[in-house]
Amino acid sequence: PHNQLLDIYLDVIGHAPNQHVDNSTHFTHLGLRPHHLKVVSKRINETYAIQLSPLQLIQCRNIADVEKLLTPH
Repeated sequence: PHNQLLDIYLDVIGHAPNQHVDNSTHFTHLGLRPHHLKVVSKRINETYAIQLSPLQLIQCRNIADVEKLLTPH
């Protein structure tokens, strides 16, 4: 599931997947912009059936941070 989450971000941003991108890669290095987060939020909801708002996502620096939001506390 980790790669699936990364794939959502890469697809929305329009960044080709490569070996230099992993769960700790900072979103700003991928070119993530605030307008991407609405689409990312929708795709996460469709894929994982979990509602994460763009406001929650904007506080995440990388995939590892987003994964923490997906795992129940």
